Amino acid sequence: MHRRPLRHHQRAVSPILGGLVLTVVGITLAFMVFNWADSITQAALKQSDIQLTSYILPTSSWDVYIKVKNTGSTSTKLVEVFINGRPIGENGALNWSPQDPAVEPITVDSGSTTGITFRLEDNSEPLYVNGQFVEIELVFKDGRKYLAVVILP
Repeated sequence: MHRRPLRHHQRAVSPILGGLVLTVVGITLAFMVFNWADSITQAALKQSDIQLTSYILPTSSWDVYIKVKNTGSTSTKLVEVFINGRPIGENGALNWSPQDPAVEPITVDSGSTTGITFRLEDNSEPLYVNGQFVEIELVFKDGRKYLAVVILP
C-alpha cells in the first residue's frame, strides 16, 4: 500500500488537542450517565414504608385503634380497608376517626404517625365474638397492602 505524504499546506489535529477533545467528550458522557442513573435511583427510592401497631381500646365496645407510621420518603393515602377479607361497609365498622377512608382517603405524610380508630359492631348477625382474631387489611394509594391483627377481648 502506498502512502501519500502530507503536503505542507495540509494540517492535522495535534495529539495534544485531540487528547483534550477526547477527554472532554468522555467526561461529558460520564456526567450524563451519572445523572441518568441518579434520577432512576431517586425515583425508585421515593416510596412510602408503613409500620402498623394495632390494639383494642379499653372501652365497653370493641374500639380498634391502629397507629400508622410512614417511615418512607413520600406521603401516601389510605384508600381502602378490609376486615376479615370483606370491605368495611359489610363488617359493621362504625364511628371512624379521623374519617372513613372509603369516603375520603386518609393522608399519612412522610415521617409522621396517624391514628385510626373505628368501632366493630354487630348489626343483625353476630360477626364478632370474644376471643376472635380480626384481620384488618389497609390498602394504600400505591397499591401496597398492610395487615393488622387484633384479638377481641
